[in-house]
Amino acid sequence: MKIVGDSSLSKVLVFYFFICGLWSTFEPNTIASALYYILSFTVHFTLSFCYTGFMVVGLLFISDVDQITLSICVTFTCVAYVAKIFNFYWHNAGMKSCLKRINSFVLENENEAQYMQNRMKLLQNIALFYYIVPNICGVTAYLKPKFATKTELPFLGWYPLQWENDSMDYWITYVYQVIGIFIEINLNVTMELFPSYLMHMLSIQMEILGMRLEGMSTTVCDIGGLAKNISIKTEGQQSIVEKMVKYLKLHQEMDDLAETIENNFTMAVFAQICFSGTIMCCIAYQLTYTSPRENFIQYCFFISFLTGVVVQIFLPCYFGNEIMLTSNALSNSVYSSSWHSFSLKYRKLVMIFMERLKRTRQLLVGKLFPLSLDTFTSIVYFAYRLYAVIATT
Repeated sequence: MKIVGDSSLSKVLVFYFFICGLWSTFEPNTIASALYYILSFTVHFTLSFCYTGFMVVGLLFISDVDQITLSICVTFTCVAYVAKIFNFYWHNAGMKSCLKRINSFVLENENEAQYMQNRMKLLQNIALFYYIVPNICGVTAYLKPKFATKTELPFLGWYPLQWENDSMDYWITYVYQVIGIFIEINLNVTMELFPSYLMHMLSIQMEILGMRLEGMSTTVCDIGGLAKNISIKTEGQQSIVEKMVKYLKLHQEMDDLAETIENNFTMAVFAQICFSGTIMCCIAYQLTYTSPRENFIQYCFFISFLTGVVVQIFLPCYFGNEIMLTSNALSNSVYSSSWHSFSLKYRKLVMIFMERLKRTRQLLVGKLFPLSLDTFTSIVYFAYRLYAVIATT
């Protein structure tokens, strides 16, 4: 047996949280811990909260439709990003507890370890893709002003400097935007991947639990006897009952962990969902009037931005949907455990387990609707309808 422990992906996520001031590893109530939090609030006040505030104020002074839709794409993303930072500060202890509980799962054999490793490849590949695409978007934003016919910044916003007329003020503002958006892009991606990682790991552990339940008949029983529908020997019955009690408790822990994940991330995901439809709509509107031949950099910016937003909202919906499907599949696993060959006490435990599984485990967003692929398609459909309204006005 071995504990899952920290995976390579979780180490990357935690490391970036640490350098961005969101994951203290110091003992609480110490000087080092206090200095860490002071640095954290200073960095985020300067490069997150003020940055987003400048974007919001700049949006208020825009009257042109093209400029408004362009500004909304970035501004709404920044607002959702700030909401996730506040949520991370508020639920920091709970998030650390979730990761600790996920990593403390005990694997019973090498086959389970190999199965988990294979299933983790999906999220690792997605994470690599997800880090690359938004950074491509950032690079195109950095380069965009260099090909513009007039002086402009990577993103629209209001700043207390005369950057349009003064070269020094322009470069100060430009560097501020570049540093701010680089940190925001990578921290935003990390904050999106973290709940997806927890949900994916939980669904894998549910799958392993299902494999254990299906393998109950071959752990302590004579396989030949089972094939002939002969009851299990008395000496093996107690061991089987103890295993079922252990798996019942394990399922209860998984159920509690799913609820904890929901409580810690529900408002952050809700904030992202509220803005994603509008962001996708505005990007689609901009793409309609952007030619790849006339402005290739701008076109790449919108394509990479749209891809990042779609992945951003798809990830929690997909992995939330996986938890629902895996939870539903557990009832089949319990039924496939050759329960008819076991003792009456075991059959009673099976009935208890089946009753528990009647309530499908699903993660709710804002306590309103479930994280599922249906939710994702609803967001995309809303974005399309909003785009149709704007495009015809």
